[in-house]
Amino acid sequence: MNKWKKFLATALTAGMILGLMPTTAWAAAARVIVEPTYVYGQVYNFDANNTAQVSDAEWKPMTVTASDAGLTAAPASSLSAYQDEATGKYGYRDENDKIVISAAYDDIFTWSADDSVKLLIVDKDGKDGAIDRKGKTVIPFQYSYLCPAYGTDGKYYEAMTEEGWGVLDASGKTVIPTVYDYITNYDELPGGVPVFWASQGESDVLVSAVNGQPVFTVPAEVYVRGDFNGGNLVDVWNSAIQKGGYMDVTGNLAVPCIFDEVRSFVGDLTYVGMNVEDSYDSKFAVMNSQGVLLTDYIYDYPYELSGGDGLISVRDPETKLFGYMNAAGMVVIPCQYDTVSNFTNGLAVVSTYDAETYNNSFGIIDTTGGIVLPIQYADIGGSWESYDGVSDYVWIAQRVGYEKYYGLAKIDRTAASTPAPVENPTAPTAVPTSYPVILDGQQVAFDVYAMKDANGNDTNYFKLRDVAFKLNGTPAQFNVGWDGSVTITTGAAYEANGSEMSAPFSGPQSVSDVKTTTLVNGIETALETITLTDAGGSGYTYYKLRDLGAACGFVVDWDAAAGAIVINTKA
Repeated sequence: MNKWKKFLATALTAGMILGLMPTTAWAAAARVIVEPTYVYGQVYNFDANNTAQVSDAEWKPMTVTASDAGLTAAPASSLSAYQDEATGKYGYRDENDKIVISAAYDDIFTWSADDSVKLLIVDKDGKDGAIDRKGKTVIPFQYSYLCPAYGTDGKYYEAMTEEGWGVLDASGKTVIPTVYDYITNYDELPGGVPVFWASQGESDVLVSAVNGQPVFTVPAEVYVRGDFNGGNLVDVWNSAIQKGGYMDVTGNLAVPCIFDEVRSFVGDLTYVGMNVEDSYDSKFAVMNSQGVLLTDYIYDYPYELSGGDGLISVRDPETKLFGYMNAAGMVVIPCQYDTVSNFTNGLAVVSTYDAETYNNSFGIIDTTGGIVLPIQYADIGGSWESYDGVSDYVWIAQRVGYEKYYGLAKIDRTAASTPAPVENPTAPTAVPTSYPVILDGQQVAFDVYAMKDANGNDTNYFKLRDVAFKLNGTPAQFNVGWDGSVTITTGAAYEANGSEMSAPFSGPQSVSDVKTTTLVNGIETALETITLTDAGGSGYTYYKLRDLGAACGFVVDWDAAAGAIVINTKA
């Protein structure tokens, strides 16, 4: 067994043993406060103070406040740049076209600013700096380049001097010295600890925004592909071997670079890909932050990756619809949505598609899949952003012709959601496993399928005649027959019928709801089975190996070191 197969076998086994993080349960419902009647040019989500920036029908900026009584609006304070025709210098006017900052700057980076923008980046005498909304200099004019750090809401600024790149805070204080070749992006470690990715020479460097010191340096042959996003692992790529893995917050390679594709974590879950069956297209499996695979490689490339609150989005390979899987590898919200979003504070925006109107209808669900806001709206949340869960007030929209009308709903977290109808139920699925099987000390090949139990652990199922064929001549041999029920005669030599050790299909298979009666030595015996059907409609019964061992006199065990299922007929 090669190195990566052994790792995956061990990881899948760990999934059977480890106590996996449960999905956080949330309950909520929503009520409409204002029907969609307002026409806005664009809207943004409500903040923690229940206010939102909007543009009216004439695209004038306004501030809207939400309450249980409805919406109140007032003109927003905004600044926009202007150029003095006589001097060619730049300054700023307010929303009433009144000059509030005189034209004294050679160039500008910030062309317009609503209330949320506290610093304006401008150029003076060939150097960048920043002023406040009254024109007071906050960041001195001493930088070759200055820009807000994306994703920090104006808390940090990337700055360049002749020595290199660094980071400043909103007061102008240097939090990361300007010594790096480039500042790549902002990131957060667990607990919201602020860090920045930087490049220096051939290596990526993670630098703390708390003390300005490097956290670790990534080896030159490895480069960072994603972000920690508040988690414990970041996806990396080893260019020397063209494989991906995951690095932890200390810079150690926690999950080896063995995958053909890697994606960033969403909470504690992600997808990893392998080029299966000599195909150039990878198939993907869900993996948790302990490096444990929760599924086999059955999913297409996860372009739209959403999750949070212990869930991750999954896309049914056949219907191409989305649902959510929990940290035990179980699809707990059926794949019945055309689009899905991240869960924030227990809520996510989902949509269904109407093939007749070519439109999507949006609503909100909770982590149980219950309907919080009916899936009937043309939009939920801001014009360019999904509802983010910061406020309990949320925009709802309906479209009439080319106009979009906005209204207001409020999330009530003391109420229960409505159970969602399952429009496209997903049949139980068994997946082929890659575990080696050791029979009386010798490795043998079997056609094995696995299903997840209620706790997300793998249960292995074998074709009955395959087991009888391989055990023939051992102390645990048995014969198989049919007299309207499956018959097993222990101790009898097996009589082959030619179907043994042939795989009737490959890849994941739906499990049929067919009950199998089994007689062991003439006595009806409760053995757990699943029935898989091939393309021609023929059914094949697979038996739970441990049940079969208990009935036929052989022992089933697990060898964690070898990552193998062990069958012992001589115990």
